[in-house]
Amino acid sequence: MARLRTKGNKRSGGKSGKRKLTLWGLLRKGFFFLCVLLTLAMGYLGASLWGQIRLLPDVSILEKYEPIEAIQIFDRSDKLVCTVEGDEDR
Repeated sequence: MARLRTKGNKRSGGKSGKRKLTLWGLLRKGFFFLCVLLTLAMGYLGASLWGQIRLLPDVSILEKYEPIEAIQIFDRSDKLVCTVEGDEDR
């Protein structure tokens, strides 16, 4: 009994499942691998950047900011030694 060849076997010359790796095929696979790697790297960087941005303080706090007008200096036993007044010409 004769077996009929399938279209897949006819294209590959009767060899089952073995293909020649050409330069073009190697470049395509390398380019695909590089694209996947870059996509994963960009996703990781984006996620880490988003995490850092979320931790930034609210900018509206600066509207309520009042600078220190004087500095108090204390000794070892927590007694006030002196008070240094700040300059207005900052």
